[in-house]
Amino acid sequence: MSKPSIHTLLQEFEASQPQRQLPDFGPGDTVVVNVKVKEGNRERAPRLQPFQQAPRDTDMSKPSIHTLLQEFEASQPQRQLPDFGPGDTVVVNVKVKEGNRERVQAYEGVVIAVKNAGLNSSFTVRKISHGYGVERVFQSHSPSIVSVEVKRRGKVRAGKLYYLRGLEGKKARIKEDLSAQARAKNGAAAG
Repeated sequence: MSKPSIHTLLQEFEASQPQRQLPDFGPGDTVVVNVKVKEGNRERAPRLQPFQQAPRDTDMSKPSIHTLLQEFEASQPQRQLPDFGPGDTVVVNVKVKEGNRERVQAYEGVVIAVKNAGLNSSFTVRKISHGYGVERVFQSHSPSIVSVEVKRRGKVRAGKLYYLRGLEGKKARIKEDLSAQARAKNGAAAG
């Protein structure tokens, strides 16, 4: 004779237990729960404590935080950046403040990540400076960005190019996407 499975044993146990009918109650109702408490060999009467569920705030006229944030983000001015993605070489002109003067500094490198999140959108640019890899994260809607210019389109398949961090020299190069260059040229000729 084979052993019964745990599933079968549980079903038999549940079937042997008496079924209790609970009274109808809902939110806001006061409920008293009776439980038998076993201490060692003897059973004692439980301490009865009423349990009252907190009434819910049903005022739907009050806007949620999420709605308020969406309205605030929609009211903010949006910056229109050129169309670029991971693998593209870009030149980002950034305002740099030195003491009391302000100048524009160009930062050229490969885009390794793009984050599209409304006002919190950003992109990461990586370049090699004096033999060291330098990455900088730019907030897309930051007032410190003067302009972004796409120098070269890269042909990549991944969305994030973090693998470039482990490569150096010729291995860190990205193939140029010539088809995107031809499309841009045809679009400029037609437009």
